[in-house]
Amino acid sequence: MNPRLPMMFWGCLAAFFLAACSDDDNANDRVSQFASQQALADFANDLNITYEVIDNRPDANCDPDIQDGLCFRARLHLTTTVDIPENTWQLWFSQIVPIYATDNPAFRIEHIQGDLHKLTPTQQFSGFTAGETQTIEFTARFWELSETDPMPNYYVVADSWQPETITSTQPANDSETGLETRPYVSAFNDAIRQFKRTEDDQTQWAKPDVLYANNASYGLTQLPSSATHAQLIPTPTTLDSLPLDDVDISNGLTLNLSGIEQTELQAAIDHLSNIGIGFSDSGVPLTIQVTTPDTASDTADESYQLRIEPTGISIQANSAAGAFYGLQSIASVYRPPQLVLPALQISDNPRYEFRGMHLDIARNFAGKAFILQLLEQMAAYKLNKLHLHLADDEGWRLEIPGLPELTDIGSRTCHDLTETQCLIPQLGRGKNPDSPANGYLTANDYIEIVEYADARFIDVIPSLDTPAHSRAAVKAMQARYHRLKAAGDDEAALEYLLTDFDDTSEYLSVQYYNDNVINPCMPSAYTFFDKLIEEVSLMHAQAGQPLTRFHIGADETPNAWVDSPVCKAFLENNPDISDPGIYFIEQISNRLAERNIIPAGWSDGISAVDPANMPARVQANSWEYLPWGFSNTNQLINQNWEVVLSTPEAVYFDFPYEADPKERGYYWGSRNTNIYRVFSFMPDNLPLHAEIWNDRTALPYESDDRLQRDGNGDTLHAPVEPGKAVIGIQGQLWSETQRTDRQKSYMIFPRLLALAERAWYRGAWEPGYDHQGALYNKDSGVFTEADKTLRDQAFNRFANTLSQKELLKLDAQQIFYRIPSPGAVIDNGVLTMNNIYPSLTLEYRTPGSDWQTYQGPADISEGASAVEVRARSADGSRPSRILTTPVINKTSENTP
Repeated sequence: MNPRLPMMFWGCLAAFFLAACSDDDNANDRVSQFASQQALADFANDLNITYEVIDNRPDANCDPDIQDGLCFRARLHLTTTVDIPENTWQLWFSQIVPIYATDNPAFRIEHIQGDLHKLTPTQQFSGFTAGETQTIEFTARFWELSETDPMPNYYVVADSWQPETITSTQPANDSETGLETRPYVSAFNDAIRQFKRTEDDQTQWAKPDVLYANNASYGLTQLPSSATHAQLIPTPTTLDSLPLDDVDISNGLTLNLSGIEQTELQAAIDHLSNIGIGFSDSGVPLTIQVTTPDTASDTADESYQLRIEPTGISIQANSAAGAFYGLQSIASVYRPPQLVLPALQISDNPRYEFRGMHLDIARNFAGKAFILQLLEQMAAYKLNKLHLHLADDEGWRLEIPGLPELTDIGSRTCHDLTETQCLIPQLGRGKNPDSPANGYLTANDYIEIVEYADARFIDVIPSLDTPAHSRAAVKAMQARYHRLKAAGDDEAALEYLLTDFDDTSEYLSVQYYNDNVINPCMPSAYTFFDKLIEEVSLMHAQAGQPLTRFHIGADETPNAWVDSPVCKAFLENNPDISDPGIYFIEQISNRLAERNIIPAGWSDGISAVDPANMPARVQANSWEYLPWGFSNTNQLINQNWEVVLSTPEAVYFDFPYEADPKERGYYWGSRNTNIYRVFSFMPDNLPLHAEIWNDRTALPYESDDRLQRDGNGDTLHAPVEPGKAVIGIQGQLWSETQRTDRQKSYMIFPRLLALAERAWYRGAWEPGYDHQGALYNKDSGVFTEADKTLRDQAFNRFANTLSQKELLKLDAQQIFYRIPSPGAVIDNGVLTMNNIYPSLTLEYRTPGSDWQTYQGPADISEGASAVEVRARSADGSRPSRILTTPVINKTSENTP
């Protein structure tokens, strides 16, 4: 805010601040209130807040009894340009890990629920003095390693006035890159105190020299366009170039169908048109023949054969899905805007039957348009399962007819501590209930999404978390109870209630809630779930895609329900049941199976049940962090459950691309999940990653996949049995750190293409799994130099195909993908640059000069202290984040 404000402002402000004329100089007794809504708004506009991380490494300030003594220290700096004597205000803000100690006695910070905190002045606060900064140093759990961790949109509450957002904490957008910035966060500049978790942390900051070395280690070179002419993503099972001329498609394609209706392929036809390949009566003949075989495996009916030659294009398939994927391969091999196709023949079949993408719209909402856009790209790269996460602690995002509170209350956040109108704010959404991060899908929206997915051979798997991660549902059903109770309808009030109001259990979930769990001992909890399944099944039926899988989450929270009178009575009446949460998961799973719906859950929660009490078919999403072990994954595979790998350090797309504090995302499992890491994932051989990857602090780890037993002879760990394997893999986007569609798109793309590559095609460089079990570390030598060479050659083809073909298509479809910043080194005044996407245009400049296109090693002018570098999108329309590399002038050893 400009301190040279008009005199009118000062006069108005003085009139508003009644306490400025008070004769009471005793701050302990003084109560000074804001005189009007405008006065509070002026305060919110004037207050400047700066957030500064001091040290992420644990020290004597950490409480050893909290989070194993892991903590960080940070400071809030509060400054006003005018005297503010008022002291009845409260500052509300999101802090992703709880604050538990402060050093300034003039202020108190309280953890409320989840990440919501409240800062209030104490009796020792004597008001703000113009130009003087109030600093509050605090200690909080774990660490904050990213500049995107401090959440935006603080707001102030005072007296009876409406809350006002603190202007200085609102995020901004960079006009060139389109990326969000957070001006209130002090930039990280300490590579030790701010960047490291512990003294042992070996993570390297992804500065230009580190990126350059990493890119070079991948063996990347820019290939000529001829080398990628016949390449496509994902790689087909077999591809042979034909010694024929390219196929001119400037007049489009002419469709001839046999054994299939055009309506079944219309979505792929539309996709071809969208990227520049038209259809006409005078085009190249495109003949599609579908012949259904007598028998087929789970993946065989997605197979196809494609032949492209000057006389025509033909697709033969065993199903409509196979024909659809044949058309998508035509789209993939096309290089816009050149209206030619290479002559080739392909025989193709997917690696896995389950090729999924998980989208969390519960934490921060994404609307129908974004979901449809994602489905379009999933189909383009032959993914076939959308796991749509619709409800969690922070939001309920699907209309359920007959239960309006779920969306009227559960889909909105605002400052309502009673939570009868909305949920309390979380994740930096602030006070505004109309924020785009709030919202829900109507039943019609959801039906349209399922129809759109079905037309692209994608199954929608809805996810409504139970019994934990259910705060939005719990609070909505409490509001419903109170509404109907007040209306005198006690029976209806109790019908879907999820809470035992007499429960005095004390617990704290991983996301720091103490009121987010459905009580599994109440019959109404099962009535509620039955209602959900009935309504969602009906929506699927109306969309023409039966509900075949339903994800229940199956997470639990320790110590929930232990002091619930309802649960105590339930256990007393059912002595064979020891854990109500496990009983709930088993019961819900069997209710789904009775409807011919496969229950699905996350591996940690669902593995706690007794398989004998579960249906014959169960999907388990394994999200084990590999350095902590994978025994649970092996066990689930061996007990014949349908295991889908959701391995965090490989396919969690909410993790940062690179270890840079400016890169968005949580990082509990990885700080650098770039496209090379996703490409390098070996889903059939989890323990082998100990040879090629490090843990989250860049330290080596060991994986012991040998048979292990305890002293009683019971199995602690066993290798995967011969003939058993996972059914597929799934990318994940958890949305805690992405409040906008653009941020979600940035995190998903282009990593989704590497996910599709691994889901569809098994690389020739991937060693087979050892079912006898083995010990893996950096010295075990199973992944050979020859394997590495083959992998890096494959990645070089992939990265060049991506940057020469696919990014142009994403640009044309307005997909906001991440543009990787370049690597750069300066040696003896010569700048050398590279990029993980080798064909992108790179640029550089010295401060104050114009950008120059990098054509090769470049001399840097004498006297320059630094060089800025960036890359551009494939179509040249936008740049990456700028990185800066210093110029170090080396002196000859013979210089006197």
